[in-house]
Amino acid sequence: MKDPVKQKALWKPGVDISHHCVNVKKLHKDIEKRRRHESAECALAARTLLDGSHRSDILIDAEGVIIDMNEAAALRMGRPVAELRGTVFFDYFPPDIASRQRNRIAEARKIKTPLMFEESIDGWTFSIHLCPLADETGEIARFAMYIQDITTIREYEKRLEKNEAFLRKLLDALPNPLFCKDLEGRYTMCNRAFEDFFDCTGRDVAGKSIPDLFEKEFADIVLQKDRELFHCPGIQRYELVYGKKNGDLRNVLLDKATLADETGAVSGIVGVVSDITERKKEERKRAEAEHKLRALINADPAAAMLIDPAGSIIELNSSFEKIIGRRRGDLIGKVVCDCLPSSAAEIMKEKMWQIVKTSNPAVFEGAFAGSEHIFHMHPLRSADGHVQSIAVFARNVSTLRAHERKLKEVTDLYRELFENTGTAMCCTDSDRVILMVNSRFEEITGYSKEEVQGRLCFRDIVHVSERTRLAEYHRLRTEGTGSPPTSYETVMVHKGGQKIPVILTISFNRRDQKMIISVNDITELRESQNKLTVREKQLEGFLELLPEMAFLKDSNSVMTMVNKPFEEFTGIPRDAAVGRRPEEIYRRDMAAIYREDDEEVMREKRTIKFEVPMIGKSGKRLWVNSVKSPVFDDSGEVIGIIGLAHDITLFKDRIEELDRQQRKLDHFVQRDRDALRKINKILAEKHKEAAEMTVAHERLAGKMRETKSAFNVLVNHMEEMRREAERRIMSKVKTILLPLVDKIRNDSDLKKYSGDIDAIAQLLSDIKIDIIAGGASPGTSLTSMELQIANLLRDRMKSSEIASILNISIDTVKTHRRNIRRKLNIQNSGINLSGYLEDALHQYDATVSKGP
Repeated sequence: MKDPVKQKALWKPGVDISHHCVNVKKLHKDIEKRRRHESAECALAARTLLDGSHRSDILIDAEGVIIDMNEAAALRMGRPVAELRGTVFFDYFPPDIASRQRNRIAEARKIKTPLMFEESIDGWTFSIHLCPLADETGEIARFAMYIQDITTIREYEKRLEKNEAFLRKLLDALPNPLFCKDLEGRYTMCNRAFEDFFDCTGRDVAGKSIPDLFEKEFADIVLQKDRELFHCPGIQRYELVYGKKNGDLRNVLLDKATLADETGAVSGIVGVVSDITERKKEERKRAEAEHKLRALINADPAAAMLIDPAGSIIELNSSFEKIIGRRRGDLIGKVVCDCLPSSAAEIMKEKMWQIVKTSNPAVFEGAFAGSEHIFHMHPLRSADGHVQSIAVFARNVSTLRAHERKLKEVTDLYRELFENTGTAMCCTDSDRVILMVNSRFEEITGYSKEEVQGRLCFRDIVHVSERTRLAEYHRLRTEGTGSPPTSYETVMVHKGGQKIPVILTISFNRRDQKMIISVNDITELRESQNKLTVREKQLEGFLELLPEMAFLKDSNSVMTMVNKPFEEFTGIPRDAAVGRRPEEIYRRDMAAIYREDDEEVMREKRTIKFEVPMIGKSGKRLWVNSVKSPVFDDSGEVIGIIGLAHDITLFKDRIEELDRQQRKLDHFVQRDRDALRKINKILAEKHKEAAEMTVAHERLAGKMRETKSAFNVLVNHMEEMRREAERRIMSKVKTILLPLVDKIRNDSDLKKYSGDIDAIAQLLSDIKIDIIAGGASPGTSLTSMELQIANLLRDRMKSSEIASILNISIDTVKTHRRNIRRKLNIQNSGINLSGYLEDALHQYDATVSKGP
């Protein structure tokens, strides 16, 4: 109620104000009409934005009843919007999914904040944004659900994970150490062979540079070579000497190549390390004699905007605000092209003009706020068919584009590694047709890539005698009915017809039946082994020519070699002596003497002469003069004893006779001085004779020393070659194959192959026992059944338990046990077979781990 005084001041008495009231009422009606018109336009704009979006938008109440939704949601649910309104949203899903949706709505109502989660339905993956909406009283009465299809993104992530796993397995399957560096010289990736060779782990290497990992002398050379390679990109190869942590010096060959990015600029270095120590040793003998790929972020919910034909912004959502980087209030009514970067603005103008002219939708891609987006522009027509407004939808595709670039990088890296690994490699399909080879494969086989890729099967370049065996391995591998070896020796045929001995390493993908085959040429190794065999034969022949007894022992006094004079003098067969300790060959008292003498020689590290008793072939106690010298390895450690011995029984008998004569003379001296002078004369003659025998003995000893020196050189050379070959095999079994088997056994994805993995581990253990058995008794080897029984005996199993495990009789087990004892030369010795096997394996592992 207005103040009467003010009313009187406003209107003079007697003035008619009825026409003013009519104008006020009319103004109120116009304002109400305009308000309803603007509200209808806003509702139409909102509906247009909803129906034009590719995202499914749904509004439900607290009970799950559908209040409203857009056309995209109705299309996905398979019914018109009008039929879906009023129905229960949860009734369109299986019970388990419906239950989860109810629980999430209950959670959102409780915490009163939006929830983001994912759901998988019938092979599709959706990102769901659940927003609780409060009424006037503040209570949560409705929920808005924004559902985005992210199936494509998840598929890209799975493909990336698959490629990453395949690349990791490929790298770890390669026998050569491999690494990658960035432009700063930091390691970004290495394989299992690199970790094993340089005694480190991938975690220790990642992000480190050369000076952080290696000695200064080695690091300086590598850094200088890296700078040269960065300065002149391409391929680089050079040799170095690397000192391992245990002091072992290894000759290595480094093959390195530069990596290029999409622009062609150098982005890093990939390299392969080849251990050529053995090859270098053989040359001296002949001369002297990626990082794990990470998952990418999910795309943001789609942005939507409504503009008029002139480009002025009518309406937009919060996602579009983030893209443009300005608030909604500042953007309404502005021309959209003025708010975008110049490059995108030109495209937007062109598309708007095209839509107005043709009334057809348009799509283009552009970068905004550091992200890549795909824009969909849809015309909204009036009743007369003219374009009234344009709906613009933007979807962030940065993740998809990044996936595509990463996928291309992985593919390019895979091809680069395959070509520059330094090892001959080829890839075959399920029919063993060669799909891809590298340049090293061309060098070994003589075939060019064009001649083999897609044209030849792998069996075509394998020798005819080996094809049946390899075909059986392939059958077991593809059918999964057995456990064929993953690495084995075979013979390939060069294009020119020459035979090539090789070792194949197979990586088999059971799903697509493809194989990656690594080929190592061992021609030089076989030639070296043949030369070693010839030298061993020559050494054995030289021993047989020595007139004295000659023998070799290892550091545990175990006899490793004797000659024929030794057999003839002692009456002990060579097979009964070799591979046994003194306690197993001689009487206990004599064995103790020989053991003590051996220990003194090894402790003093010098040649020592001994006069020791020995039982001859006739069983009579004799005396021998034994000269024992230590045998050293390259590091100066005593690894055995070489000895020469000859019979001095006659000399000892004469000395004893002289002693007896001396005693008699002493007795006669007391009785008769004249008789004493005569006896002294005889004694002088005897002493003269003894002196002459001593001189002759010294001459013989000098000749023996000369013979021993030449013999020592040959024995050292033969022993070095034999131990090196044996250590090389056992070292690879222990340091490469057995750790690889343990890694595969611990891989959760390969649990179903645990039986095959155990069989491989058993086979490697059999190899160790077979080598020990072969070293103990040349010319013999254990059968496969004897190897199995030997392994079980080593684990302290009884004959009855072994018979039950192998499904054979106890008598059969006992027969095999007797054969094993015979082949190990411990029959009738009273030695426990289980303890012998366990001690032998432990001792042999310790010897191998020390290195040469």
